[in-house]
Amino acid sequence: MLTSKCDSCGVGTYNDEIGQTVCKECMAGKYSNAVAVTERESVACKLCESGKASNVIKATSCITCIPGTFASISGQTLCIQCIEGTYIGDAGSLFCRVCQSGQYSNITGSTTCTNCPKGKALMEGSTEAKFHDNAADCIECFPLEYAPEEGLAECSLCPNGDPNKYGQILCTDGLCDEGTFKEIYPSGQFKSSECTLCPIGQFNVQRGRLYDETDVGLNY
Repeated sequence: MLTSKCDSCGVGTYNDEIGQTVCKECMAGKYSNAVAVTERESVACKLCESGKASNVIKATSCITCIPGTFASISGQTLCIQCIEGTYIGDAGSLFCRVCQSGQYSNITGSTTCTNCPKGKALMEGSTEAKFHDNAADCIECFPLEYAPEEGLAECSLCPNGDPNKYGQILCTDGLCDEGTFKEIYPSGQFKSSECTLCPIGQFNVQRGRLYDETDVGLNY
């Protein structure tokens, strides 16, 4: 007595109907990595797991998302790039992280965020990427504040600093040394944040010397 049997579907294929002459190919976002042994194994392809993707048909495996990309759900055909203001440094990620305070990212697919420069800070009270997606999100320190390091969330107070200068990196008392002075308007505002050297024929031994139009000179 003659007997016969049908062949099992190979890798990357499946069959969910009876009486078929060929197996179907796994669609993008799915895969099959083994020859079917049981009927259950032959009727469907597996979904790519979260953190992986496949954009080809008849796939035998899915590709792990590279750093800077993610796949939050199973069955993805492509890994998605992190948007501006977010990053991810790990492969196979399910999501991207928002840049921390003091940092930003102005490109897609970032694996790290960029620190705000010295003299600036970025502090915000939410986890929204839109507050970290541009270098302009880093705000210059106000007068009487300073930021001595990169990547700071806030500027520190400098009570005796220059009251007219933004973006200070160092906290100084703003006073000019001997032999120099600052010019001020009668209103009390500085004409310049820089100290000026005493001109020829004059001197100054008083630290923090100010000069306005009512002064007769610096000879003391």
